[in-house]
Amino acid sequence: RMATLTSLTHCPILLLPLDTILSICEFLEDRDILFLGQTCYTLYDITQNSVVWRFLSLQRWGFCNINSTPSCPYRWKSYYFKRRKFEVKMDVGKSGNFQVKTLRGHEAFISDSLYVNLGGDTGIDTFQVSNILSAGGDGTVRLWDVDSKKCISLCKLDSPVRSIVTSPDVTEVLAGDEMGRITRLKLPSLEVVTGFETDSPILRLQYIVSCVKGGVNTFSSAHQDGSIRFWKDFENSETVEAFRTIHTGGYYPDSSDRLKIVVNANQTKAVIYACDKDDLDVIDFTKIYTDCPEQECLITRLQLTSHIIDAGWLKTAKTPLFVCILMHEIFLFEIDNSKGPLPTWIPPITKPQQASGVDMVCLSMAPGRDFVVGGRYGQIQQYTVDNNNLIQLVKEFRDHKGFVNAIFATSHRVMSCSADFSIRVYAWKKEGGYKVLDSRYTLLGGSLSVNPYPNLTHVVHDQVSCVGTNGKLLKVYVFQD
Repeated sequence: RMATLTSLTHCPILLLPLDTILSICEFLEDRDILFLGQTCYTLYDITQNSVVWRFLSLQRWGFCNINSTPSCPYRWKSYYFKRRKFEVKMDVGKSGNFQVKTLRGHEAFISDSLYVNLGGDTGIDTFQVSNILSAGGDGTVRLWDVDSKKCISLCKLDSPVRSIVTSPDVTEVLAGDEMGRITRLKLPSLEVVTGFETDSPILRLQYIVSCVKGGVNTFSSAHQDGSIRFWKDFENSETVEAFRTIHTGGYYPDSSDRLKIVVNANQTKAVIYACDKDDLDVIDFTKIYTDCPEQECLITRLQLTSHIIDAGWLKTAKTPLFVCILMHEIFLFEIDNSKGPLPTWIPPITKPQQASGVDMVCLSMAPGRDFVVGGRYGQIQQYTVDNNNLIQLVKEFRDHKGFVNAIFATSHRVMSCSADFSIRVYAWKKEGGYKVLDSRYTLLGGSLSVNPYPNLTHVVHDQVSCVGTNGKLLKVYVFQD
């Protein structure tokens, strides 16, 4: 509709060019845009423009599969509010907004689980709960359909499986077991394609973020003998050998989370560390794919004051910043590329910071300069690193009544699971111009008195559901219509 003379008199904003009005809308919240559209017919038409809602969608979620929404004149607006509806349900957690589904079948403790979107990029944002892939001490890898609560594919291997990881195109899964064998399985059938033996039990398999180098897929494996090995994607079991092996000098006989490798966002540096050890190996990740000797990849070995609990890279920083938590201290390190031919570690930018007396047990890196820490006595703490590289405690919660086993943080919410058999949900909100966590609600999976495994050890979530690992069971909470 065209603006009338009266509307122009009472609403001077209509004198601006359309592009300018659309640009102004990009600075508003979704609720403010709806209020603006209620002022007159002309602004109503402008606020329906797909440019506005496309911008808000991409700004909020980064990736949006618009093909998941039927074609209509206001397609981007429809997509935005459909996705926001599920966000609100997960943020509020009212009774009746979700269903609890228990997936049973494993005969031993579940060692690893993850979401699998069998449609690849085309399957994202379909607003249907993804399939779940799990592996356990019974030697099985299982693919679950959450709606029917049934195992739709199963592969039985010869020894307990410790780690699973899917290929970037979600067509295959790699499984590493206690006998040191890496097996490649086809999705969704879980049919064995091939595999090969190594000389040490597998602790963890991992595709590096940018896993394609020269068109060849690569992945890493952490082993009980303390080695990290890098592999090219293999076609058969006869010609496979690691093109790079880094030895940490340790031996890790326990669980799969002991030996870890974390790579910074631009894939230039990596840190190898082991829980319950007091040193970090810093490597130049750009040299992993070259023929240089192993000692040239190693930048330095950093000795800390006590055993490492967990660590990770800040996801937004001018220079790569690395956070490391000990039981009562938080260290922050920076890699400086300007001092010499190799990057060197600066001592902690700040003095090791006391964590308010919390016995820290787990860490999750949030988007931006924030990270979330879990405590031995149920504490959840949000920290941020300011522009002066000082660590600041933003907020602390004491919602859990037991040991915090795991935290999973995304740009929209944080979930934690505890030995008290609960999942606590937190949402991000703006407070005083800063992003802070807001405690929302608790999900319970059953009665502690009758459940043989009163301990949730792992939690992950997607846009419409979350799943907690409880012994031989998977507890899935589905937020759908």
